[in-house]
Amino acid sequence: MPHPASTSQTSGWGFFLFIGVVVILKWLEIGCHKAEIRAVIRKKGARHLRIHWLPTLLGNRGGPSYYEVTIALPSGKRVTTECSCGLSSGVFWKDPPWSMDKSRKAEPETGFMDTQRRRIVADCTRCGYGIAEGADACPNCGTEVSG
Repeated sequence: MPHPASTSQTSGWGFFLFIGVVVILKWLEIGCHKAEIRAVIRKKGARHLRIHWLPTLLGNRGGPSYYEVTIALPSGKRVTTECSCGLSSGVFWKDPPWSMDKSRKAEPETGFMDTQRRRIVADCTRCGYGIAEGADACPNCGTEVSG
């Protein structure tokens, strides 16, 4: 006859309780990540159509979680891309979807600031350098502009 202390009908519940807690914590983490992804998408003027957790990608065990996101851009174009989201790292996009939106104003290819792209209205009498509209002196030699 077995000793009553060596057999317990509740000894297997600890394992199932642990698995249940892990599943609930992962579910809460995914919910927080999806809310953060939605907030980033809303800030960019787009709207999310689908956010799908990718459990098979590396990094889901203690690292960032990966998601496949389908977005409707302001231009109406639908884009599907991937992003990662960590507990405190924010959202990182594999291919930022807003860069795929052709309706947005393209950045100028030159590295000039707006002040450097002013219209040239005269040439310096001393060095021949082009003087921009509204300049008081030649930016090359400092000769004052007359008139």
